Amino acid sequence: MTPIVNFLGKKDYLFGEEVKFLDFYLLELCDQVQWLSNNEFFTENKTVARYVKRMKGLRQMKRYIKSERYLEKPFNNKVAKINNLE
Repeated sequence: MTPIVNFLGKKDYLFGEEVKFLDFYLLELCDQVQWLSNNEFFTENKTVARYVKRMKGLRQMKRYIKSERYLEKPFNNKVAKINNLE
């Protein structure tokens, strides 16, 4: 994650001040790494924590997170060896 964290730097989003589709991939990846690290990733990477907060604070993201379509977990399909909830 270090190269991604370094690339993000002080930018609001991956490619500057506008949200691009890759920001949503990064958001999902950050949530997964946060889960895999037992909730320590954001503590150790304040830049990423601010990025995730900014992404989840977007108006449409807030609506999606509150909807019944949103699944915080699982990150993988049922056949996966990690985080497969049955």
